[in-house]
Amino acid sequence: MAVVSAFALRADLPPRHASAVSAWRIAPLFLYGEAAARAGDDARAIAALERFQALYVPRMMWRSWAHPRSLVLLARAYERSGAHGAARATLDRFFRAWKDAEPSDPLLADARAIRGRLAAR
Repeated sequence: MAVVSAFALRADLPPRHASAVSAWRIAPLFLYGEAAARAGDDARAIAALERFQALYVPRMMWRSWAHPRSLVLLARAYERSGAHGAARATLDRFFRAWKDAEPSDPLLADARAIRGRLAAR
């Protein structure tokens, strides 16, 4: 939790001001959202990852792995916070994007596990 507390997530700023983005560096919003999710701070994870999703920047080399990972992290945070509809919608986006993924990919397995837990509710 100390890692997450060290960051300031300013809700009053548009994403481009809260996150310096370049073709060679990952957006800090993604890193913040991942740290918040790992710390179990789902409200902050959701806020950061939703804002990260708004950062569509074509040709960013990190987008190929950070975007799908952010969808799974966001779905998990929604699930833990009780927003099951939002978790399902986020997973739907993930599965549409990853329809041709390798069946054994660990991120795909995580997404399937979340979907399975949601189906039981």
